[in-house]
Amino acid sequence: MSAAAALVAAGCGESHIYSDPRVVWPTPAAIAYGKPLSEKQLNATAAAAGTFTYSPAAGVCLRAGDHSLTVTFTPSDAERYQSATKTVTLRVDKAMPRVEWQAPAPVGYGTALSGAQLNASVAGIAGTLRYEPSVGSVLPAGTQALTAIFTPQDTEDYETARTTVPLTVMKAVPLIYWPRPVPMAAGKPLTRMQLDAMADGVAGTFQYVPGAGSTLPAGEQELTARFTPADSENYEEVTAVQKLTVHDGRGPSIAVQPQEQTVAPGGTATFAVTASGAGYLAYQWLRNGVAIPEATAAAFTTAPVRSWENGSRYSVVVSNGVLATTSAAARLVVITAPAARYFVAMNGNDGGDGSAAAPFATLQRAQQAMQASGIKVTEIGGGTYYLGAPLTLTAADQGETWEAAPGETAILSGGAVLTDWSAERDGIYTARAAQPVGVDLTVGGIRLLPADRGFDADEPYTSGWNVVQPILAQTYSSTFGVAAEDITASVKPGALVQIIDHYRWTDVFTRILSVDRAARTITVATAFDTGTCLGYAGSWRVLGDPADLSGPGQFGYDAATATVYVRPGEAEDVRAQTVVAAQLGTLIALKNTSGITISGLVFSDTVSDTVQTSGAWDDWKAPIMAEGLSASTIAGNTFRNTGRAMILAGSSDDVIFGNTLEGLGVAGIHLLSNSNRNTIAGNVMRSIGEINLGSYAVAINDGSQNTVDGNLIDGVGRWGIVFGPSGNPNDAGFGNTGNVFSHNLIRNTSNRTNDTGAIYGGAGTHDSYFDEDLRITGNRIENVGGMIRELSGRYDAGFAQAIYLDDHLSGVTVTDNVMESGSTYGVVLCHGCRSNSASNNVVVLQPAPSYDRGAYGGGFASGAMNFSGTTWIDLLPSYFPESAPLSTIVVRLRGESYAGRAAAFRVEVDGVEVGTRTAANAESDYVFKLPLEPHRTHRIGIALTNGSDFGATTTALRDLQLMVNGTLVSLAAPEVKGAFGSYGIAAFPDDLRVTHFSVTGNIVYRNGGRSQDVFDGTRGSDPAYADADPGEIGGNILYEDVSAASTASLGVGLEDAGSLVADPRFVNAWRGDYRLEIDSAALRMGFEESGVPLGP
Repeated sequence: MSAAAALVAAGCGESHIYSDPRVVWPTPAAIAYGKPLSEKQLNATAAAAGTFTYSPAAGVCLRAGDHSLTVTFTPSDAERYQSATKTVTLRVDKAMPRVEWQAPAPVGYGTALSGAQLNASVAGIAGTLRYEPSVGSVLPAGTQALTAIFTPQDTEDYETARTTVPLTVMKAVPLIYWPRPVPMAAGKPLTRMQLDAMADGVAGTFQYVPGAGSTLPAGEQELTARFTPADSENYEEVTAVQKLTVHDGRGPSIAVQPQEQTVAPGGTATFAVTASGAGYLAYQWLRNGVAIPEATAAAFTTAPVRSWENGSRYSVVVSNGVLATTSAAARLVVITAPAARYFVAMNGNDGGDGSAAAPFATLQRAQQAMQASGIKVTEIGGGTYYLGAPLTLTAADQGETWEAAPGETAILSGGAVLTDWSAERDGIYTARAAQPVGVDLTVGGIRLLPADRGFDADEPYTSGWNVVQPILAQTYSSTFGVAAEDITASVKPGALVQIIDHYRWTDVFTRILSVDRAARTITVATAFDTGTCLGYAGSWRVLGDPADLSGPGQFGYDAATATVYVRPGEAEDVRAQTVVAAQLGTLIALKNTSGITISGLVFSDTVSDTVQTSGAWDDWKAPIMAEGLSASTIAGNTFRNTGRAMILAGSSDDVIFGNTLEGLGVAGIHLLSNSNRNTIAGNVMRSIGEINLGSYAVAINDGSQNTVDGNLIDGVGRWGIVFGPSGNPNDAGFGNTGNVFSHNLIRNTSNRTNDTGAIYGGAGTHDSYFDEDLRITGNRIENVGGMIRELSGRYDAGFAQAIYLDDHLSGVTVTDNVMESGSTYGVVLCHGCRSNSASNNVVVLQPAPSYDRGAYGGGFASGAMNFSGTTWIDLLPSYFPESAPLSTIVVRLRGESYAGRAAAFRVEVDGVEVGTRTAANAESDYVFKLPLEPHRTHRIGIALTNGSDFGATTTALRDLQLMVNGTLVSLAAPEVKGAFGSYGIAAFPDDLRVTHFSVTGNIVYRNGGRSQDVFDGTRGSDPAYADADPGEIGGNILYEDVSAASTASLGVGLEDAGSLVADPRFVNAWRGDYRLEIDSAALRMGFEESGVPLGP
């Protein structure tokens, strides 16, 4: 026993000597940061009973590192045991973060790594994740390892963590772009015109079956292209199939042409043709060049004819599905019972009795005779009658007929003949004029244009124009900025200037008041929109100054000396021609009369009203001016080289039929101010707006129940047909409802202006839905252009549609129309509208341009060529009209030289070289003229011939454009900028929402490019839009790379339902023959061919 115990046992005193409790505490195993202290670390023991107190206590989390743990033991028997303290060292290791990461789904080669794959996560720990490979990396095909590296923000307590997952990268399937080839003749070898598939951006080679050089029999043939990628490790081989129509190379032949038919009013006439040819022959009869609905047999019988249809011409197009032949035109002669009449002749005398033997000399004398007698017909003999004043018909002339003598050409001219011409240098002739000369002058019946500096006949719509400079703030002003070099000798006070606003809505004719050379500004008499908004600029030019005569076909007038300067066509002697300067604006005025007939006359040489009008009636000018005219007929007349054709105000129940309008300076036919129930039918209108760009063929303002039917409109600066309220306060309250635009053929409109349509209407300033109850049906619309100008002066393709319903225009039905559109949209059906609908229409969209680099791939063209290859585009048939025996192709581009070598290029048409050029480094134009088959698709190609094939760019071509027969064509595909290149039908909100909007049963066709049937422009401006009465979208046929609108359209509740992506099976889209084959999916979907002008 111990000494202390012995003393106690011996009775030598109390026990105050404590025993050691013998505390035992092994050094704990290391733990990770974040693990709280527990009994696994705090596990000291003692030989005696008692309590342990730890520091730090249980539950405490220690930072990483070495830590001292202390325990104090307090015995239960404090008399026997002493307290004890012990310390151990605990190692706290850094924690390893847990990185959660599921293996990503497989991706195709070419997919850049993104958050869809690199999506690891670490819960509860701040820090950053880094990936190897990183975001944006493109991995080769195969199984690849992805690594995520987590770096904690607290590096003292956490380790950097790494984890790896596998990613399967599949071989990519190249996208093959292969528009349907143009039909070809049997026996001809296959070439790259047919074998022209491209792999979008992938290098490789194509193998075709049948191959180049093969000949195929007539019929529908199948071509196969097998693409072998150069990078076989990462791309799959792929096969594409395309259809090719092979024909026998012969069109129908006509053995017996239609013959002239003579009938009395109320009778019918039958025109017939005898034709032969291989295959099924189809027929489409035309009246005055416009297709007649349902006239599709070898013979056609008219409805009971009316007297004003006299002189109509009937022809027929016979087609075998591939080629078409047009017959000669046969005349319809409507005979009427002879009536007593007066005669006017060039050799007449107003002192005569007006008989055939002693005719009058003037119209005014014949008018006096008719007013004084019961005779109501005047027959005007052949020759040109230069009128000194208009013939004015009033109520006293009710029931009169003014007509040309049968078989004779009676011309009413508002001009003055200029004589005594002198030959000057450079093919210029001069003569003195007794009266001031404006902008209308003809030589030998051909209109000359007023001189403007830099004019080029090959580029009539873009040359000769200066740019409005952004020197001044955007405003509506009479002062605008110009470039210093544009202030030439002709830019002076008093000069006539033509100005186009920056968005090319309209043009203004006015006079220069002052020129400030230092400030580089011009002030004119008329304010206009001088802005340069959206990066666009206006244009301006001085007209008619002799100093600016820059080419054949122009004239100028010096008011100071009353001298006219003429530069006619090459090798043309003005002294052998009749030169006429327009003086009058009106030739026949009709005021508050009825029952008038004007037929068979030629109206010529009236002025274009190029001064800014005040809106007053007297400011308007047209050869026929009618106010309060009713139950009258204007038929079979010709308006040639006039300002306008006719204006009818407050006139109703009139017929305007079978007239020919050609070479008009300003516009065609205008109904306004409560003109109702009129018929404008069977007229031929060509080249409208020779002077005025903001021109139209037919306009209806504030008129109801008018019919515009069966007219041919070909070549207008802005609108084919325009309608809506006039905006004139005096016309407020007039109706504008119940009009019908039907069965018109409208071609080549809007190619000089912007933001418009071949058929355009708007409600103006109305702040509510403007219900028109308008029907647009059975029309065929082709080649709708559009042009805009950038601040740099460069032109670009503009915004123009086949049909454009603007500004709250509502209650419009668009049905049974065929529309070829080169713009972004085929139809703008709504701009803040109610109850507009489009059904059973065919919308054909311009294919996208492509960039073919051969074995180095290709894709959509961007308007630039960095490597050797060909940018090409398949232009719709309507770019090549019958009226152009020689097609003019203007290639506009700039080159980039390399090492002193200029870029060289080749131009091809349908795979055949038509010329080579060396590109200037400044943007330049290169003109090619050649005969091309009209009204069929042609492929225009521009090939860079001396660039590099790959790698670093050497020579290059930039800013590529085409101007084809006057229409600007962009060679930058819209797909380069966005997912879709074009849309069939579009809707936009205004300050009113779109409601009850329907698009059903249409065919939307685009042979190349990515498109949608319906564009919804409403959600961006009103994301919360919801329509209680949304209408319907669906049941459309879409081809080729056209897709249905895939998301909710026009707000909540309106989906594109039931639309089908399928080939509509046109008979021959390459020739504009949109008739449907019997197995067409469109017919199965319920498309109705009746009344739709599908034939070419």
